[in-house]
Amino acid sequence: MLPHPPIPLIYLHITDILLLLSISSITVLLHQLHLYLRCLRGYTRNSHTEKAHLQALQLQTFKSRRLGQKNFVETSKLERRVLAKEKKITQMEEEHALQVLSTQSWNKRLNIMIYVCVFLWYFKSPVMKIGEDSSNIGGNGDFFKGMLFPLSSTIGLGMRVACYGCGKGGLGALMVYWTGQVTMEKVLECVMALL
Repeated sequence: MLPHPPIPLIYLHITDILLLLSISSITVLLHQLHLYLRCLRGYTRNSHTEKAHLQALQLQTFKSRRLGQKNFVETSKLERRVLAKEKKITQMEEEHALQVLSTQSWNKRLNIMIYVCVFLWYFKSPVMKIGEDSSNIGGNGDFFKGMLFPLSSTIGLGMRVACYGCGKGGLGALMVYWTGQVTMEKVLECVMALL
């Protein structure tokens, strides 16, 4: 076991952390379920049937072309049907893309409302507070900044907003909520990749 300095933990609200992690996980699951039910379920079924019809028409057109000049009229009719089917498929794909965008924007607005509610509910009450040990060299809150350095350097403004009002060494509820949300999104990405 590697030696490490003790963490000067002042307090930790485990029930609040578990509540925030479970709420964030449930909201991510509901957002993904909403996206699937509203956009993807019907589209994939219709898309597969339309593409299968298109392939069958393309095969018929190819066979008709091979027969030569005597099937010219039938070949041109089949080619027009292929073009109409391709146009219908591209129109379906464009409608699907617009529907996905509208669903994602609705989910984003809902997330922002949840962020504001969590921020206001837990304002000035950190879910975890880290103090400074007398053996540590440095000012107040250096241990906390060092512990969260990778996060604070990449999402600096979000980190400041999440910890606003929590004082030095305090971890805000938004940070816990975002952690649960990102973790569940990554888990769902892995599950979807396996399916």
